[in-house]
Amino acid sequence: MNDKTKIDISVLVLTYNSSLKKLFATLYSVLQQNEIDLEIVISDDGSEQFDQAAIENFFNEKNFKAYKIIRHESNQGILKNYCAALNCASGRYVKSISPGDCLFAPDTLKNVCRLLNEKDGRVAFGRAAYYRTEPNENKIRFYCKSNPIDVRPYKNQSHKNIQRNYLYYRDYILGAAYVGERQLLQAYVNQLIDKVKYAEDCSFILMVADGIPVFLSLIHI
Repeated sequence: MNDKTKIDISVLVLTYNSSLKKLFATLYSVLQQNEIDLEIVISDDGSEQFDQAAIENFFNEKNFKAYKIIRHESNQGILKNYCAALNCASGRYVKSISPGDCLFAPDTLKNVCRLLNEKDGRVAFGRAAYYRTEPNENKIRFYCKSNPIDVRPYKNQSHKNIQRNYLYYRDYILGAAYVGERQLLQAYVNQLIDKVKYAEDCSFILMVADGIPVFLSLIHI
């Protein structure tokens, strides 16, 4: 395991009765990341079947050792599962991802962490690429969507308009596109731990309400 102070980002993979095929696709996209020190934390929320041996074999085959696996005996709900992974993480930043989702390019995490460092920021997000695999076809089709719909306030760093769009119009950022400072996320998630069971993204609503700057990465995440 890398020294705690050298881990740039922890990638949290939350599982619950997840397909191994989808999980391995997600993990493979994380392992392709370059020029960044990362760890992977897998937290399973009481799946009926969780093949830890297969996951460990996957990492061994890839010669990757910077991973942790958490297992809950019973279902805790997404927020508590996320919190468990977050508390086990060591990176300066955190990116959560679900089985079946993939990082868009090998430099995705490097670029978003660089943005946060350059801006002295604590929270950022990238543009999402929506996709589906076509049945009986060896191809992936991408779809044009935008979350949020209006990105102008983020490009202009207009905090007042970000708050207006987020809190009044509910033009939310896709939760899967966020990257945040670990200690900041812990502080906000702890405010919700006994109030929210499934919507861990509510922590970002609180951040926006408190006026914490949110930066837009122009790359897909």
